[in-house]
Amino acid sequence: MIHLMQLHYSRDTSNQTLAKWLTTYPNLQKTLYAFLTEWPHLKTSLACLSHYLSPHLRISECSAFDYCLTNAMIEISNCEPKMPATVQIFNDALTLTAASILVNFEIRDADNKGWTPINGNYLCDWLQSEPERIQQLKEGDLAINHHDSTGSTIFRLQRLIQIRTLLSVREDAEVTQWEPRESSC
Repeated sequence: MIHLMQLHYSRDTSNQTLAKWLTTYPNLQKTLYAFLTEWPHLKTSLACLSHYLSPHLRISECSAFDYCLTNAMIEISNCEPKMPATVQIFNDALTLTAASILVNFEIRDADNKGWTPINGNYLCDWLQSEPERIQQLKEGDLAINHHDSTGSTIFRLQRLIQIRTLLSVREDAEVTQWEPRESSC
């Protein structure tokens, strides 16, 4: 049986994931550049989402980050980049896509310690918190489980992902950039 969600070791850092997306989806580059020029704080939010999902989490042959960003870009492709409503549409599509693929999802290491997206921790941080996890990832020894959980609804998970990855910006406020630490996750 082939599972849709997979883990594959990647040498890419979370921050390199966006650069790779740009080369993989050149037809969406212009829209993303226009959007990020108007709303530069969203680049930080994208780096945070990439770190949350990690470059290792894949849906079939596509990274989970690529899947989420591509879906969000398609959602705003006919919107005016300068409109604040476009940011909301983008954020909603980005986080709803991530929540939809992660709901009732769990990763377990060889010691049966697990990561679930609803716990709010970044997948990269969980992988790096135990040195042997990266080796288990390389060897394919991390287990992906799907389970039914009343505590993890798509809406609840979407809100958590928004809190963990998106920067809220008022139109009259200056944005302070925050980048997740560069890691080899």
